[in-house]
Amino acid sequence: MKKFLMFIPGFRSKVIWKMALSSVYYVFSALMLFSGLSVSLFFLSLPFLLFYFFNLISYKKKGITLSMALSPFILSLTAIIISMAIAPASQQNKITNQNPSNKSGKSDIVVERHSPIPNAAKATSERKTALDATPSQKPPVSLQKVMVSRFVDGDTIYIKYENGEEKKLRFIGVDTPETKDPRKEVEYYGKEASDYTHSRLNNKSVYLEKDVSDTDQYNRLLRYVWLEPPTSMSESEIKSKMFNSILVLNGYAHASTYPPDVKYSKYFAQFQEEARTAGKGFWGTSLQSPTKAPEVTPSKAPQSSIKQVAIADTVRRGQYASIKIQGKAGVTYNIIVTYKSGPSTAEGLVSKAAGNDGIVSWTWKVGSKTTPGMYPITISGDGNTLTTYFTVTK
Repeated sequence: MKKFLMFIPGFRSKVIWKMALSSVYYVFSALMLFSGLSVSLFFLSLPFLLFYFFNLISYKKKGITLSMALSPFILSLTAIIISMAIAPASQQNKITNQNPSNKSGKSDIVVERHSPIPNAAKATSERKTALDATPSQKPPVSLQKVMVSRFVDGDTIYIKYENGEEKKLRFIGVDTPETKDPRKEVEYYGKEASDYTHSRLNNKSVYLEKDVSDTDQYNRLLRYVWLEPPTSMSESEIKSKMFNSILVLNGYAHASTYPPDVKYSKYFAQFQEEARTAGKGFWGTSLQSPTKAPEVTPSKAPQSSIKQVAIADTVRRGQYASIKIQGKAGVTYNIIVTYKSGPSTAEGLVSKAAGNDGIVSWTWKVGSKTTPGMYPITISGDGNTLTTYFTVTK
């Protein structure tokens, strides 16, 4: 025991008051374990470092070899270095334990103490640390940013990826009046819908969301187009940020659902009804094509328009659909219902003459194997044409 005490500063002289004072110091250093291992180790090692430092510089006077003087000094210095090295880790653990909600263990204190960076860079680092400590504000859906390079019509555009690749894209769930089909005349409000899409999207960055299908039968990409990433999947976000919805809400497009891409079909049907009720776009004007007005001669009065009176908007497969119009008394009206497979030949879809009140109605059965979706009903007579839509469900 006496030999051991000879190596401990304060006990070598065997002076009582020095031994008592050293004992108090070493007990204090041991109690510092409650503040952390690094603190306790530092205080315990400090007197050894000082003692053996002075012992080293005067080893010749004391008659000891250099190796005997150097070895304990290196050991005490090593202990000091270890205590300083583990201090940051101890401080980090302490901060983490005091703040259980910060599961990542990141701390502004650690960044400031150990990152001697300029003020501007320091502010950036602090902002990044604050962002890392909070939940990430990622969009609730998977999106791909692209550039709209050119457009075809109201519901079809070309997009360009960052690598320069260009693809043709068809909006999911909506259908604008036709303007480019060589088999058809320009449909009513088609030019307005096309111009609207061009003004809102041309050369703009947009965000694409995929549903189930990647492309259609014409190898066009099928996507929902967001003007900016949504922060939630609320109705207000879908209304204000998804361009597919905006077209329907403003009366530039009909809701048109083709399974399996039906993620937002309920919203589109609701938005269509809102546009119809508010008289937006083509819902608020005559359904007569502005690009091909009926001919009027001095001996013939202007043609009357066809007005939709009632319609069964949604019909299940195997059930009966119906529509009623207000036309001109005595005029014969033709009706065509076009499904995915082509014009329907269902019983009841025949030409009918309007009575004295100008009312004409049709009722027909939807086939039990008809593909669910939204389909056009075209009624014509006396030089006027009405096109409206109804939805077939399972």
